[in-house]
Amino acid sequence: MLKFLVLICSMLMIGGCTSEEKQSSASTGASGESGMLEDVIVGEVEPELGVYENEDCSHWVGDTPCNMVLKDQNDEYWELYSHKGQPIIIDFSVMWCGPCQRAADEAEEIYSDYKSYDIEYVTVLVEDTSGDEPDLDDILIWVDDHGVQETTVLQGLQDVVDYSGIEGYPLGAWPTFVFINRDMEVHWGMWGWNEDTVRAYIDEII
Repeated sequence: MLKFLVLICSMLMIGGCTSEEKQSSASTGASGESGMLEDVIVGEVEPELGVYENEDCSHWVGDTPCNMVLKDQNDEYWELYSHKGQPIIIDFSVMWCGPCQRAADEAEEIYSDYKSYDIEYVTVLVEDTSGDEPDLDDILIWVDDHGVQETTVLQGLQDVVDYSGIEGYPLGAWPTFVFINRDMEVHWGMWGWNEDTVRAYIDEII
C-alpha cells in the first residue's frame, strides 16, 4: 500500500489522456508461469502473448516486473526478460492520444542521445484509433507516422493494464512511462508526457 501511495503521489499528470476519454473492453492474455522466452516456447508452439504473472513479481517501484511477451513492428517476439542488464524505458500509449503522439515524435531523438548506454526504448501500443487492440498494420502506421527507425513498437494487449499492479501495469493515464533498471527492477513510473522528466529518469537508470 505504501508503494502505491508513493507512486500515485509522485506520478506526473502532464498532458496525459485519461481512460475516461476513450472507453474500451478488456481482453485475455498470458497468465500463469513466468520465465524466459525459451522456457515459454515448446517445440513449434508459439508463446502466449501478454504478461506472465506469478507470486515473485509485480509492477510497483522496487519490485521485479513480470515477464512480458509481445510482437514488435517486424512481427517478431519481444520479451522483457531478455533485456535484463539494460536500462529499459517502456512507454504505454494509445494511438488516439495526442500526448502519446508527441512522445512518439521525440522517442527516436531520446534513444539516439542515450544509445551509447545500451538502453532499450519500447513503445507498447495498447489501443488503435478506435479503442481496439492494434494489429500489425496499426503498428506499421504508427512507425511510419512518427519516423520510428531504431526504437521498438509492440502490439499491446489491453490486459497489460491492472490497477493492482500484479497481473499487469497500473496505468492511470496515457501515456504511462515505466523505467526499469539494469537489475530488472521497477525504478519509477510517470503518467503523462514531459520530455525533461523522461530524460531525468533515464539519467537515474543508465
